[in-house]
Amino acid sequence: MDTRFLESWFNRNHIVLGQKLKPFSLGHQLILEALDSPFVFENRPFSMADLCLAVRVCSRWSDDMSLNNPTYRERIRFWRGTINSGYFQRESQRFIDYLDDHLAPPKFWDRADTPVIRQSTPWTLEIATTLLRHTGMRESEVWRMPIGKAIWYCSIFAKQTGCDLEILSTDEEEFLDSLRKENPA
Repeated sequence: MDTRFLESWFNRNHIVLGQKLKPFSLGHQLILEALDSPFVFENRPFSMADLCLAVRVCSRWSDDMSLNNPTYRERIRFWRGTINSGYFQRESQRFIDYLDDHLAPPKFWDRADTPVIRQSTPWTLEIATTLLRHTGMRESEVWRMPIGKAIWYCSIFAKQTGCDLEILSTDEEEFLDSLRKENPA
């Protein structure tokens, strides 16, 4: 069984900065993109303020984004992370672990001869629309669904409608990696 698939269905509970986080969903992704959060863009440095905002977003359902003023506890944790770099690093790693736990989409076999198609609509909307179209889910359910699970569903919908996708399992990937190590090019 593909471990990425299993990871998308079975996630651990995550607590960061003392707050229990909801499963990372399409809605969380969209909100963090709108806030220009460095956590959803590769290779961007982040601060304690960025971490506090991301935790605040991900500790609520994505359709409940009433971002009021920080609570007293949130302010204490912010200052603790600003003053204590060890605390900041530990909590940052917990948040990154949370994202990694939920972002386990399928990998596909590389087709070097396939042209790259640019997407003109946001990928989160593509995923949400596909789920709304192919399931009986309500919009709020779609935006709350763990993101890895949503991507897996959409990948299978694409295969079922004739898209030529071949999912690369974790076992196959490990086998290919071992072959590459044995026979470097």
